[in-house]
Amino acid sequence: MSERSERRDGETDRTERAADRSDEEWRERLDADEYRVLRECGTEQAGTSELLDVDESGTFRCAGCGQALYRTDAKYTSGTGWPSFWAPVDDDAIETQPDRGVLGTRTEVVCSDCGGHLGHVFDDGPEPTGKRHCIDGVVRTRVGYAGGTTPEPTYRDLGDHTEVVQVDYDPGVVSYRELVGLALRSHDLDRQPGARQYQHVVFTTGDQRAVVDEVLAERGRDAAGVATRVEPLSSFAVAEPYHQKHALRSGGVPDALEGYDDRRLRESPAAATLNGHARGHDLPDDDLSAALGRAGR
Repeated sequence: MSERSERRDGETDRTERAADRSDEEWRERLDADEYRVLRECGTEQAGTSELLDVDESGTFRCAGCGQALYRTDAKYTSGTGWPSFWAPVDDDAIETQPDRGVLGTRTEVVCSDCGGHLGHVFDDGPEPTGKRHCIDGVVRTRVGYAGGTTPEPTYRDLGDHTEVVQVDYDPGVVSYRELVGLALRSHDLDRQPGARQYQHVVFTTGDQRAVVDEVLAERGRDAAGVATRVEPLSSFAVAEPYHQKHALRSGGVPDALEGYDDRRLRESPAAATLNGHARGHDLPDDDLSAALGRAGR
């Protein structure tokens, strides 16, 4: 059941909706992942949503307020790695608004009851609407800290953590095996920097460790015989804004962008691609506009 309040004329009073809960109330109601997505416009990693392969008849509801949003009869396989729909249950279930990012404007989808972030809608979906409601996820990179025990680490108080990059990726475009290969090629497998803060490490979840072992074996190595640390991921703390998209920041790009803020720059897939471009990591046989097109959600 939706928790929205109704006025006597039957119209939802925006001032009385669940959206008016305080941040403290939302933190109490939602778990950490739900809060990150709904209230901070975060995303799930591509291919990890428990709802991605759900096809039995039913209704998808907002995790924040319970409002009905989408039905499985409008769900389809888009190949993006996130649940996709060609229409909501009705036009009043969602609202859309401009999402001005680093390289242009997308159309954000929010719950019309509680205002929670759901994803984005694009004009490349199937008939009968031609729409793709991508709910929820985005390809991105974020700099942060992992592998230690210090609570709430910061660059100035890092403790036993290591600086790392978190990568959300579309498995339809690149595999985890390929990403591991790229990471290991950037490591000196026989030597570690002295400071733990800057050491070579690959943090894994689920069955990812087996993939890392296979990639190392293909190179005639094993985890016990290389300097690179291979460890299970226990937690990840996002680093301060000045660590995010460093190449873009160094060039003064964010300051020149209308609507720029630290969160949008950190979470933007286009910013992740452009940051790589600024560092000279272009894709072969591809131009920048095509790369950015693939990065968008």
